[in-house]
Amino acid sequence: HLSERALAVFGVVIALLERGEAEGVLRKRDVRGRAAACWAQVHGITMLTMEGLFQLEKVGPNPLDAALLTLLEGLEN
Repeated sequence: HLSERALAVFGVVIALLERGEAEGVLRKRDVRGRAAACWAQVHGITMLTMEGLFQLEKVGPNPLDAALLTLLEGLEN
């Protein structure tokens, strides 16, 4: 089960996606599924960064920027 803090973060992701859809910036899709995908990617990036695995020689230049840009491009309208 998710903690209240985790659910609060998930709620922020849902709100951001809903806002992007309302403004016509993001495609309209199932918001909970997309929020879960976004949350999972950001969580994974965070864990890899904390463990020191986002190193230039391993993943190339600017892996965080590249990962987040890929995520956003996939959501755009």
